Amino acid sequence: MSGVRLAVFAAVLALIACGTILAEGLCFVAALPLAAWVCLGFVRSPAASVEAGRSLSTAFAEAGRPIRVCVRLRNAGASIDLLRVADRSPEKARIVEGLGCWKGSLAAGGTAEFAYSIVLERGVHRFGDIAVAAQDPFGAAERKIGLPCPNEVIVYPARVAVRALRFGAGSARPFGGTSRTKRAGGGTDFSGTRDYVPGDPVRDLNWRAEALWGRPIVNVFEEERAIDVGVLLDARSIAYETSAQFEEAVRAAAAYADRLLAAGNRVSFLSYGSSIEWTPPGSGGMQRWLVRKAASRAALGSHAAFERFDAVPPKIFPPKSAILIVSPLLREDIPPLRSLKALGYSVAVLRLSGTRPRPLAAVTGGSDASPPAAGRGASTADFTASLGARIAEIEETLVDGRLLAAGMEVLRWKPSVEHGRRRADSEGKVV
Repeated sequence: MSGVRLAVFAAVLALIACGTILAEGLCFVAALPLAAWVCLGFVRSPAASVEAGRSLSTAFAEAGRPIRVCVRLRNAGASIDLLRVADRSPEKARIVEGLGCWKGSLAAGGTAEFAYSIVLERGVHRFGDIAVAAQDPFGAAERKIGLPCPNEVIVYPARVAVRALRFGAGSARPFGGTSRTKRAGGGTDFSGTRDYVPGDPVRDLNWRAEALWGRPIVNVFEEERAIDVGVLLDARSIAYETSAQFEEAVRAAAAYADRLLAAGNRVSFLSYGSSIEWTPPGSGGMQRWLVRKAASRAALGSHAAFERFDAVPPKIFPPKSAILIVSPLLREDIPPLRSLKALGYSVAVLRLSGTRPRPLAAVTGGSDASPPAAGRGASTADFTASLGARIAEIEETLVDGRLLAAGMEVLRWKPSVEHGRRRADSEGKVV
């Protein structure tokens, strides 16, 4: 029984009680039409033989791009005087155009449709059933049904224009690309010099350097060769201050994976958090789709076995390949990264800027001080905030220095808005 019918039924009982107590016939007369209306709802139940279907403009969309949803109805039964339909879109959906509901009459065999546009955040979103409610002409009876209509939308991170990464690897693929890898002898761009090793071509000997240093020296060149690159996204809850910071990390990882694939490289994607979500190496448009799908599914999590990067299986990446780690990075993550470097991988760390300063009590290791005296609260708060920011900056510089000393590259992720589009600049080594 609906809320309106329940209220009318309560009014009927109240009128009958008043008529009995007061011996007033008008109360019974007033209760009679209301009682007939309630009984009509039990006697005549509206039919609702409705078929519904939902179509989406795309099932794989970019975050922030509108998705068009169209719902079509067909009455497979008797005529329905009043039909209300509501589409159950995903929880985090934001309607930007149209309405997700429809109301009207539907003749036997008739059809109707309505459409609306929604915007979804990054992730995997599922639509619910289509809620249908049919009423009789008097509004006395209502029948509600849910029509199953499963739909799923994968929303990948918004694309960001980034600069090309110029870091090499110990080995190159036998096909062209734009990622530079150092090779002695053949090549087009001069990179540097090194000591002569038996087997090096004689034409690459640098006679001037040999005369200067007194030992054989050969030239080292760089040539455009594709490489194997593994993008490791840090999805540990302990590494992030806010969920917005993690969203920036996902956006950065997807952007650089897309750029590396566009350069002709083989790219793999690893989400490291409560578990290990692995996308094997590949290249081309299909691999781009798989990486975007993996980035859309990435979520923060925690597990005792994955609190540090020690649990990263090193053999999951091709030997002597490059690894790009996207993470705010914790101080205890340095030894595992050194181990990856010692195994022959070229390691680059893309660190996120803008971490929240820690409270003064957390920095000093003590408890919070007593409330400041009157008139001095603002200055104390400013001092605490500036001190926390300064200590956080010093700690970041210390971690960067250790990474650089181990032979790894450190880059910064600084998103900005330019000409209506998101853009991110990656700076070079931090010194």
